[in-house]
Amino acid sequence: MTEGQKGKRRRDTVATREALLGAATELFAERGFDGTKVDQIAQSAGCNKAMISYHFGGKKSLYNEILAGTLNEAHERFHEIRYSKAPADDRLRDFIFAFADLAATQPALPVMVIREVMSGGLHIDADLLPRFLELFKLVQEIIDQGVREGTFMNVNSYVTHMSLLGSLVFFFATKQIRELLAAAPLPSSVPEVREFVRDLELTIRRGLAVEPV
Repeated sequence: MTEGQKGKRRRDTVATREALLGAATELFAERGFDGTKVDQIAQSAGCNKAMISYHFGGKKSLYNEILAGTLNEAHERFHEIRYSKAPADDRLRDFIFAFADLAATQPALPVMVIREVMSGGLHIDADLLPRFLELFKLVQEIIDQGVREGTFMNVNSYVTHMSLLGSLVFFFATKQIRELLAAAPLPSSVPEVREFVRDLELTIRRGLAVEPV
């Protein structure tokens, strides 16, 4: 095999893998893990279903590969916040906007998270659980810092975490219903992404503040 042929083979392998990841992400978000079949993933990706086993070892491993990739990106985004020397109030604001940006750039992620939560976490490998818990730890660290600085009340960080990330995930996962409600005669308008994130950030910070923000 010539070098040119080897290069083309490597490019084809990478392209097939990326196509499977993209197709599976959309289908898992739309239909859930159990509702998505390997035939559907392969057809959407334009390849043979045997490629799923070849590249990922099966549907379950493909699913966890998607979650792992998302968590890796999340931790890269939060790396600067985790080691920041800024006041807790600033770190909390940065965390909120960083997570919102992640959810906005990966629209399938919030839907997959909600589906997984509703399933009781049945499809998450034990190796991935500590990566999820690192998000809780970061929120805890920020709140503990704020308590030490005298700017945050000493509250249960789990409540803050669920209020914050639960609101963000639900908002981004419900794009279609938001678009439907936008045309309905509601008492107030349905916020755009930037407005929602800004108001949520202010609400969370006011709720934690010892003194009004």
